[in-house]
Amino acid sequence: MTLRLQQGEYFGTTVRRSEFNGLILTERVYPPACEIPAHAHENLYFGTVIRGACRETMSGKERACQPLTAIMHPAGEVHKDLFGLEGGHTFSLEFGDAWRDRLEPYSLWIQQPRIYRKERMNQMLYRVVREFREFDSAAPLAIEALALEMVSQMIRKEKRPEKHPPGWLKRVEEFFEEHVDQRLSLRDLSRIAGVHTVHLIRTFRKFHGLTVGEYLRRLRIDLACRLLQTSDQSIADIAHQVGFFDQSHFSRTLRRMKGLTPGQLRSRFQRQ
Repeated sequence: MTLRLQQGEYFGTTVRRSEFNGLILTERVYPPACEIPAHAHENLYFGTVIRGACRETMSGKERACQPLTAIMHPAGEVHKDLFGLEGGHTFSLEFGDAWRDRLEPYSLWIQQPRIYRKERMNQMLYRVVREFREFDSAAPLAIEALALEMVSQMIRKEKRPEKHPPGWLKRVEEFFEEHVDQRLSLRDLSRIAGVHTVHLIRTFRKFHGLTVGEYLRRLRIDLACRLLQTSDQSIADIAHQVGFFDQSHFSRTLRRMKGLTPGQLRSRFQRQ
């Protein structure tokens, strides 16, 4: 008998979970030699093993799941899993009900499972994992952009690359600067640019070397650094002003990007 799992439902012990913009992100652990019976998931999802290994069986065929391997599981795909003696630590990026219309143009390409080993798809999925673990106020935009790019990556190559920045790119940059403290969406950016979201995120990354979410985070940190240097506002007020959830999120992000806490950075500015 095949078990039918509902949206966001998985075997294993959940250690971290988040849901936003129609996406469900879940990190789970499994004990050694854990065997998962035949089952299917309601929605399409990408999965990867962060630690350990397992073997999946589908339609009598086996596929190895190891770190740096990404697998696209179509909605309704029946499979079962067997983890090794080390157990397993996995991550999944699930496309919920809100993505049904957005996935419709790709329906012919998402009906069969796909496995990716050491390819661009794996890099994008692991960037999602990193954003998920280091979650801040820019992460939802970064993850949504990566999710859409992963879907489009399955079915087509980049069209003829643009040699020069298109005119709409400047409009998007200015929109970021004017709304740096706000929660932005891909629909907002696509509307400002006047181009499809997939074309926007690919072109933006080509000319900036960053996803739209990473770019927004850098703008916020740069503005925060200027405020730490030129104002006497509290660190909590600066964190709120530049769009972070709270002082804790701001401090972690600043330390990760600049190697210093807000207090240490302000002290350094004062000594100059």
